[in-house]
Amino acid sequence: MAQLIEQGLSSGTSNWLATNLQRQPEGFVWRFNLDAIYELMLDYFRVDLWKVLESPASNSDFRVVVAERSDRWAPENRARLEAMLETVGHRATTVHSAGTVSLHTVPNAGHWLHVDNPAFLLELMGRDLY
Repeated sequence: MAQLIEQGLSSGTSNWLATNLQRQPEGFVWRFNLDAIYELMLDYFRVDLWKVLESPASNSDFRVVVAERSDRWAPENRARLEAMLETVGHRATTVHSAGTVSLHTVPNAGHWLHVDNPAFLLELMGRDLY
């Protein structure tokens, strides 16, 4: 964990990563299946689901949850999402004849929503994501 922290990872992320270590005779090794992770990442970047949000299917209800300080959303994608929605109070919503798309922004949170602002996330899930 000290080595991970020295490389710039937070203690929380380092703790989580350490749960994925397995002791072997030669020392600790990652339990991750790197080939599977590579294939999953390729698939993730290959699929474009904007059309699903821009033209939702009948009776659909999409809830997009984004951390206020997220570095996982490219600025142009965040702007595209926000432009697609009209702002309503703490969230942005668009209602199509077919369905609804809502944006929920978790304040004071980076990538690890459940660590950075667990109270807000729990409230959001209980109130809006039923």
